[in-house]
Amino acid sequence: MKQKGSTLVVALVILSIMTLVATFAMQNSGIQSRMVANSIHTAESYRAANNENNGQYRTYNNFDELSKLTVAKSVKGANLLNNVTQPDNTTLNASFEYMGECPTCLIGEELGADKEVLLFEFTADAKTGGAESNQTIGTAALAPKMNPT
Repeated sequence: MKQKGSTLVVALVILSIMTLVATFAMQNSGIQSRMVANSIHTAESYRAANNENNGQYRTYNNFDELSKLTVAKSVKGANLLNNVTQPDNTTLNASFEYMGECPTCLIGEELGADKEVLLFEFTADAKTGGAESNQTIGTAALAPKMNPT
């Protein structure tokens, strides 16, 4: 008859163990949720930077458009976007840089004495949440030869 209270003790021990297991499971779930959120932010940052870079490349992939940016050989870089925040809280920066001439580059057509190939590089940085992405793409523009002054 002394064993009547043992059921209560066993039930409390089992309930305590189940509570500990549930607590550890919830903590692990929280870690996994943060990992998934970080993965999503990384993918969003990559896509935003890549899309911005491709858009700039398509816009300025010829000398006429590059000349609208008043790019001269002496200009080493210029901002196209500076800390633009999109509706999804992605912050974008975009810039381009004149990389130099490429006298040995042929881009599908014969160069005359009055033509030269200029190399440009477009860079886009995107930041979403805690994730960042930096993408770079280059272009070669066929341009009239500029006389040195």
